[in-house]
Amino acid sequence: MAPENKNPEYNWIYERLVADENDLIGAIAYILYKQHKIEFIKKIEAEYSTSPTPDQWLEFHRTTCLESNIINYQKRAEDLVSQFLKNMLSEHVEHLEAQADQRMAARVELITGSLREKIAELENSINGNHILVQAEITNKKSILNRLGEAFLNILYGLAIIAIIGGVFNGYKWVSKMNSHAEKVSGIN
Repeated sequence: MAPENKNPEYNWIYERLVADENDLIGAIAYILYKQHKIEFIKKIEAEYSTSPTPDQWLEFHRTTCLESNIINYQKRAEDLVSQFLKNMLSEHVEHLEAQADQRMAARVELITGSLREKIAELENSINGNHILVQAEITNKKSILNRLGEAFLNILYGLAIIAIIGGVFNGYKWVSKMNSHAEKVSGIN
């Protein structure tokens, strides 16, 4: 049936916009067409205080069925779906990042908890040794004895600092390895 023989109040554009019942882009393009149709009706009613005439309907259907308008409806529908998917993906990525941050914080707490205990033990040991050094100094040992003990305490302190630094650097290395593994596995 030729368009001029079809009902002028009905547009056969649905078949051109929607490929099948699963065509989301086409369905949204058809909704955009329907919005355009409502705007057309409201404009005619506002300008002429009456419903569109058969000639006005025929012209509306002719122009909306132009290939450029079909492409425009489809492009706008694609843009809407694309923006919707981007927003959904963005929210999902934010959720995954928050989960990864929580897991990393829990891991850091597990690792640093034992590290803090070891540091506290080392501090207590250093403080105890410092008290012993002060007691020995007050006992007025010979200057050579004091220098020897001071040197040993300095070596002991440097050894403790080296141990703490090694533990800390080891923790940083483990953390970098975890981060790298999470990036490679797509968690981060």
